[in-house]
Amino acid sequence: MMLSGCSKAPQKEVMQPELVSANVQAEYYSAVLSASFSHANNIVTAGFYFWQGTGSSKQRYQVPLAGNSITFRCEDLEPGTEYSYSVFYSNGGNERVSEAYTFETAELSEPEPEPDPEPDPEPDPEPDPEPDPEPEPEPEPDPEPQPVSPDLFDPALYDYLRNHFDTDADGILTDSELSKIKELDISDILLGSHAGLELLTNLETLVTGDNWLSRFDLTANHKLKSFSGGRSAHLKEVVMDNPELLQTYIVGAPNLHVLDFTNCPRLYTCQWYDVGLTSVDLSDNQELYNLDFSGTQLEELDLSSCWRLKILKSESNPNLHTIWLKDGIIMDSCEVEAHTQIKYK
Repeated sequence: MMLSGCSKAPQKEVMQPELVSANVQAEYYSAVLSASFSHANNIVTAGFYFWQGTGSSKQRYQVPLAGNSITFRCEDLEPGTEYSYSVFYSNGGNERVSEAYTFETAELSEPEPEPDPEPDPEPDPEPDPEPDPEPEPEPEPDPEPQPVSPDLFDPALYDYLRNHFDTDADGILTDSELSKIKELDISDILLGSHAGLELLTNLETLVTGDNWLSRFDLTANHKLKSFSGGRSAHLKEVVMDNPELLQTYIVGAPNLHVLDFTNCPRLYTCQWYDVGLTSVDLSDNQELYNLDFSGTQLEELDLSSCWRLKILKSESNPNLHTIWLKDGIIMDSCEVEAHTQIKYK
């Protein structure tokens, strides 16, 4: 039985591969051959024919495809030599071979002659030797401590210093031992005079207590920072010479009528008890912080220059009607009697 309207399906056309490019990268002793194709998926076999010069036998190298190209490296070539190659490829039928391509391996160049070595530079002339430095003079040894005569001291003061500051316990005071005394409390001894105090040139703190002396001469004690005279009915005068380092001054002496605080820029604490003052000048004492006084005969006290003042206490000052403070000052404590007015300027 015959079926009408039926026909054979057309066969699918197979595209023929074609050589697209052929290249070579030549070196001294080798060369890399490469070729690329169109429709490479239809290639069954491919490779290179390779030979040297005319008439030499051709070597055949079949190379697997990598994508749409093949690559082959020829080894053991001679530098500066001419070689030829062609590309073959097949889709399973007849093999197609490209035209012959010629190349020459790289030629070895003769090495350039090495330059003559430069002559060694002449050595720098030896510098003149420096003269040996003069040896530093050896430091002079500390002077030997010298004994100080007891005749320069009030006997009670000498005995006290010898008992407390004779560091080598030889029974003799030396100038070196006296120079190390910075603090001295003689409130427990009764002095007949202040002789010997002027030899304590490094003295910083002196406590005299209720002593019988009417006068203390501290003009040689320029490093004095603190003087405490205690309460003494005998004391009438304390003399200092330019006491720039003085910070603390405490005294209680009803017969002490004059206090001089000029040239005391560091004065910080002042306490006067039962001192027979009628006037005092504190205009140079801008660092004064604490002032406590009682039993004076002051009628007016000007503290307007004491702009750092924080603590003020006045009691038993029956004649004191006015205390002047710096305008705008802020204090931590201010205790005055009812009859005393605080004014500002």
